[in-house]
Amino acid sequence: MPRLATARIHQASELNARYRQILDEAKASGVARLRDSDGTSIVIVPESEIAELESMRGTYDVIARAVRGFLVIETAVRDDRRPEGLELGDWPWLREFDLDDFTTFVADLRLAISEAVWQLEAAPIVDVLTGWRKSADALNDPLSRDTLLGHSTAHDYVEARRPE
Repeated sequence: MPRLATARIHQASELNARYRQILDEAKASGVARLRDSDGTSIVIVPESEIAELESMRGTYDVIARAVRGFLVIETAVRDDRRPEGLELGDWPWLREFDLDDFTTFVADLRLAISEAVWQLEAAPIVDVLTGWRKSADALNDPLSRDTLLGHSTAHDYVEARRPE
């Protein structure tokens, strides 16, 4: 990521006489700064650095959205209740879960957010949300829900015989 602070600030009037030096500075250090006559500061950075900044902006957006959703859901769980309706925000599929599941979800997402911030990567959050979404989709299907959450007794299980 480019370092936007520079020791030298060039004046716009220098561009004509020293444009090559200014461009070389931007290539070598990742940034060159110009100040226009009206005081506007302009930064020159290589295009590859901009692509990295754009990528980071996407990561920050994922982290910020996750934190916003997390805080609302965490507050409901802390109040010992299931989040409902608008509290589910971008994750309406969470309605499939009970309070115990929400408690686990909050713990999982808290850890993922912590890892994402530490690594400056959205992947931990995306992985957790994807896994929980798949579980919610399975619970949304009545047959799967009954299989996953249905009650069973010892009589429901029989020893399989060896095929002949």
